[in-house]
Amino acid sequence: MGEKLNGRVLLSQSITQSPEITLKHRENVFSVSFAALNYFHPERNRYLYKLEGFNKDWVPAGATRKVTYTNLDPGVYTLLVKAIDSDGDWTGQEQALRITVQPRSGAPRWHSACMHCWSSAPCYSPAALPWTGNACVSA
Repeated sequence: MGEKLNGRVLLSQSITQSPEITLKHRENVFSVSFAALNYFHPERNRYLYKLEGFNKDWVPAGATRKVTYTNLDPGVYTLLVKAIDSDGDWTGQEQALRITVQPRSGAPRWHSACMHCWSSAPCYSPAALPWTGNACVSA
C-alpha cells in the first residue's frame, strides 16, 4: 500500500478497502493472496477461485492462499475467492475484486469499443472473506 510501481501508486489504501484495481497493459502479471479468518485449524481451510472473464469454472486451490495470473489481455475481470473451513462449511459469501487491465495507448479503435462493452459487466461488492492485503503486480 502506497508503494510506487512504474512511477505510480497502485494501491492508495488497503486492498481490503479497495473493491477494484486498475492495471496498465504492461502490469498484466499479478498475484493476490487471501485468507479465511478461521483460527481453529486454519491449515485445514480450503479455497476455490475463479477469474471471471478468464476462468470458465472454479479452480480448486486446496490450502494454497495465493493465485497468480500472467499475461492477461486488456479487459475487465472479477476475481472471486471462496473458502471452506476445517469442518467443511462455507465461511460466507465469496470475496470479489474487480481487476481492469487497460489497453496500450494507441490501441486500435475497435479495441476501445470492446473495452466499453466489457466494462459494463457487473461489479461485485466485497463480502465475508477478507483479503490478506497482499497484491503483487509485476511489469
